[in-house]
Order: sequence, then structure tokens, then C-alpha cells
Amino acid sequence: MAPVLPERERARLGAMWAFRARGEHDTAGHYADLARRLRDAGPPGDFAARVAAAAADEARHRDVCAAMAAQLGHPPIDLSPRPLPRIAPHALQGGARQSYEMVALFCVTESINATLLLRSWQQATDAATRGALHELLADEVQHSRIGWGYLAAERGWRDEVASGLPRMLAAATHDEHFLAGPQPPSEAVDLAAYGLLAQPSLREVFLEAMHDVVLPGLELCGVDTGAARAWVATCTTRWTPAI
Repeated sequence: MAPVLPERERARLGAMWAFRARGEHDTAGHYADLARRLRDAGPPGDFAARVAAAAADEARHRDVCAAMAAQLGHPPIDLSPRPLPRIAPHALQGGARQSYEMVALFCVTESINATLLLRSWQQATDAATRGALHELLADEVQHSRIGWGYLAAERGWRDEVASGLPRMLAAATHDEHFLAGPQPPSEAVDLAAYGLLAQPSLREVFLEAMHDVVLPGLELCGVDTGAARAWVATCTTRWTPAI
């Protein structure tokens, strides 16, 4: 893969895929835990089974990403078990916690991921990269639909979800690190061809996902997005130069 890339660019790409592998590994753990709690609660529909299947998808994604990192010479990734941070605030329990986590993990994060993967796949030209991105993309789109279906079926806890949206967005964007952090020096090679988008493109992807998918979807399901829209507005004012 990418044999002509300079070592510095190969290292950056390897780090990207390693970061994704670790994220997919952790997400698989979160999904498995959420599936167990959904089974215990007995929500409407087959959401527990669908979330469990998504956990298996994420474990497979982890392996795909780890293999891509290895091809680029990245050191072996530490995927040893570790305690996963709680997604929902500790004050939320039962159905409120489940609704918060379904929205945070599936409606918000997976919708952003699907948009990011689609844009990355569209711009990639390296064959191995395109194949890996396409495999991840196909599943992430389906995962986001799990969340939207759950939110449409579970009509409670709208206020808890609405008030928690800024926290969900901060977590999904890693506290804005990939959006507002310092941009690395320009590369001699266009790494978008290998799946790594530049910061301006990441910002465009985030806004596209928010304004075309996440916010309209939440509003369609009766969730007040005022706090979320305020968070996005505050975030974008810190971008220099602003889009």
C-alpha cells in the first residue's frame, strides 16, 4: 500500500488507522454493553439484537483498521481490555440512560462517521484505502439507522436528550480536537488520496452531517435542538479562518 509515500506521510496514515482501530475496539465494547442492557429492559422492537450485531461489526472494523495500520508500518496496537468511560451522565439511569446513549452513539456519532467515511471514500484513489473505507461505510450507515429507529419508537426522555446534545457533540468531535486543533504542516503528498482529509474538509464534513442529517433528524423526532445549534455556532466561531 502506498509504496511511494515518504516515511513521514506513511507514519501519519498509520497513526490515523491505528486511532480508528482503537476507536472501533472501544465502540464494540460500548455496543455490547448497551445491547445487554437493552435486552434486560425489553424495549420495543429488535433493537437489542441489532445493537449486538453492530458490536460484531465494530470488532470487524477494528481488525480492518489494524491491518491497514500494520501495512503502513505502524507498531502493534494495544487492544488489551480497559474500563470504558460511561457515555451518559451518571444522573441518568434506566430508560433515560439508554435513550441518551442510543442518540449519542448511533444518531450523532455514527451519522458523523458515515458522512466522514463517504467523503473520504469519494476522494481516495488508493485501491486498498477505498476498499477499507467502503467496508466501514456500508456498516456505519446501517448503524446510524438503528439510532434513528430507536428514537422514533421510544418517545420518552426528549428533554434529557436535548439537554445532553452539547456533551454528545463534544464527545463525538473529541472536544473539537480534530476540528479546532492546530493543523499539521502541509504535506507534499495529498493524503486525501489515502483517506486522510485536511482540517478544512473535516470541518465541512462536520457541518454537512450536522445540518443535513443530525439536527433535522432530531427535530423530526421531536427533540429540541436549540442547545445543539448554540454549541455548533460557538464551535464554528473559534475556527480560524472561519468557514
